[in-house]
Amino acid sequence: MAALPSRNDYESAVQWIAQTVRSGDTASPLGRPARLAVVGLSNNRQRPSHQVSQALQQIGLHIVPVNPNVDSVLGEPAYDNLARVPAPVDVVQVFRQPQHVPLIAAETIAEAQRLGVRIFWLQEDVHHAEATQRVMQAGIRVVEDRCLWKEIKQYIT
Repeated sequence: MAALPSRNDYESAVQWIAQTVRSGDTASPLGRPARLAVVGLSNNRQRPSHQVSQALQQIGLHIVPVNPNVDSVLGEPAYDNLARVPAPVDVVQVFRQPQHVPLIAAETIAEAQRLGVRIFWLQEDVHHAEATQRVMQAGIRVVEDRCLWKEIKQYIT
């Protein structure tokens, strides 16, 4: 399993994710695009979770919808929770309100080894200090209050 850089900053996490989508790049740390379990991915095309996930899918990342209210999103089957998601998952990307983060963090920690989770990513305006501290203590990199699409665009163009 390819390791992330040791620094715990969002830029190295973004660079690592971007490196997995470069087609034909023998330096890709996974030998495949990263898989993102997108918690809260909506099938409503007007929602940011849908727009961001669609853009990430279009650049080559594999999107795994996690939403108990839908059967599929973006042509991918949806799962009720992280425990039902098949491995591997490199990134847990959260599009839920901050009050839901502790439960998602606990699920991430519980499933991290089985799934291979490396990054716990909270989208813009989503943060929860106590929950993210627990995720970091479990050895998972955390990025808070940042849009992965906005961040990754600079590395893939």
